[in-house]
Amino acid sequence: MYNQIDADVFRRAGEFNLSSVLLVTYQSSTGLSSQPKKIDITKIIIEVSVFESIFDKTLSGAVSIVDAENLLGFLPLTGYERLEFKLRTPSVNRVFDFTEETGHPVFIYKVSNRSTLNPRSQVYILHFTSKETIVNEQIRLYHAPKKQISNMVSEIVRDQKYLNSAKNIVVEETIGVHKYVYPALKPFEAIDTLSREARSRRYYNAGMLFYETATGFNFRSLESMLAFDIDSARPSIARFTAQAANVRDNSGSKDIVKDMSVIRNFKILSQFDTLKNLRNGVYASKLITHDNFNKRFYEYNFNYNTDFELAHHTENAADGSRTADRSILPILQFTPDKKISDFYEGTQYFDTHTENIHNDTQRVPLEEITQKRLSQRLAFESFKIELELFGFTGLSAGDVVTLDIPSYAPYDQTYKSDTDPIASGRYLVTSLRHVLNFKNKTHFMFIQCLKDSVKRPYPQQNVDTFTHRELEERQVYNIKELDEAIIQAISNDIFK
Repeated sequence: MYNQIDADVFRRAGEFNLSSVLLVTYQSSTGLSSQPKKIDITKIIIEVSVFESIFDKTLSGAVSIVDAENLLGFLPLTGYERLEFKLRTPSVNRVFDFTEETGHPVFIYKVSNRSTLNPRSQVYILHFTSKETIVNEQIRLYHAPKKQISNMVSEIVRDQKYLNSAKNIVVEETIGVHKYVYPALKPFEAIDTLSREARSRRYYNAGMLFYETATGFNFRSLESMLAFDIDSARPSIARFTAQAANVRDNSGSKDIVKDMSVIRNFKILSQFDTLKNLRNGVYASKLITHDNFNKRFYEYNFNYNTDFELAHHTENAADGSRTADRSILPILQFTPDKKISDFYEGTQYFDTHTENIHNDTQRVPLEEITQKRLSQRLAFESFKIELELFGFTGLSAGDVVTLDIPSYAPYDQTYKSDTDPIASGRYLVTSLRHVLNFKNKTHFMFIQCLKDSVKRPYPQQNVDTFTHRELEERQVYNIKELDEAIIQAISNDIFK
């Protein structure tokens, strides 16, 4: 995507193109016309932000305003207004189009942080979201579809009885024909249920994500964001490096592409959390199911080490294929006969189902879904980093990027680059906030990236180095006997 930047059009990092920002009311422009009243508020804006995330169903954002005309009172603002504007990085195809003519206006749903700036002006924030968020709160589903889950999701998004969205949707095909009964669920609640129980037809994974970006809605698995197919990793669309800004090329001119790739600031929020992963079954778990029809119990064990190589992860082999040696869990003996991923009793899940509940559809095989879905999703929390960069509308939630993180160590000539071999590497962009600062006339973006594997494999250890590595005491003391001994000792000191 960064190769779309045209240096002849793009003059500096952080530059942006923003159309007029129109506030659209529900009032008629003339009292009789069907055309709504529109007010250009561009000149009173101090900041605009747009947020997208693979964990959020729709886009959202905010507009900060300095108001000396009391739009809130005289217009008035009621919570049923819309915003129209178009935001893009110069020379880049991907654009946030919230206009009526060529895009989809967003809805204002809240005013916050209203305060006095001086006796004749005030500041406040208008919060907006996609139309589908509003529609979701107005309807419920009473339906029992029988089809592929991916088709059910498309129906909920498209059908006039449901979300009735006019936006594009990218759908990953799921496996199996199932039947669901929606017991008065809101559309997004139904999509959540379907997402948890969906399986990709192309990849060995479990669970899907439903989210919106600048180009429309997406219903995809995590693995489809990381790979093109079963043996081909998706390439990184950008490389970000923590270094000085204002980079210049050999001729002395500013290198805008490199300037855009400079990490202005970053924070590593987490690198590993062993207790969290153990408690939530990332490494190992046991699923106990009960078949109501056959009156039988079944047990299924999940082992992270054996499951890892079956799916794509953020890091891959040199040829883009799947890899077995770059997991977040080192292969090590924790006891003489068990590895970390062999302790299945640590996390247990329980579920019930009825075999043959529908004669002409397949039962959702939760034994193939639940444990893997939760492990895969939570494994991504092991490496979490936040970045501040110059804004670029060509980057989106769900894209893969490469990060070069400093090593914070003396420079060693034996290394090819002065970067952290564990924290650096390929990451999945999970959320992204575009911020337009009108004072500086600069577009920034704040992104959160996750990864579920390491660039350089952890050392393996097949010899137990944990057992018998502490003082063997194992005594049990009775507190009453200890107290009596203390009293006796005190008495002996007194009557010496």
